[in-house]
Amino acid sequence: MDWSQLQLGYRMGVCAVLAVWVCWDCVWGLVKNGYSTIGERAAFPIFRACGGLLLLQWYWGCSVFVWTRYRINYIFLFDFVPSTISTPFDIFCAAVDNTLLFMILMLLYYKVRM
Repeated sequence: MDWSQLQLGYRMGVCAVLAVWVCWDCVWGLVKNGYSTIGERAAFPIFRACGGLLLLQWYWGCSVFVWTRYRINYIFLFDFVPSTISTPFDIFCAAVDNTLLFMILMLLYYKVRM
């Protein structure tokens, strides 16, 4: 049996929980205690830039999925080398792994008091 889709779904669930945790800490820390959120810290522009790159990776995976699903020959249209093209599943796996690392690093940075 191929368990790769189950593993991808599990890791996507972990990403969703970490995203909720980051959002919760950003809002609840300011409301409850009045201390600064992650948006007011010095490294936030770096996290914002990395988050933008992550969104680009997620959008690229969605685009490749749609193009593959509807049989649009995007490899020919964009003049890509066919041997270096990743499948949508591989792109999503890489995006999930990068998002997990991003969320964990963001939480670690946010939880450490300076």
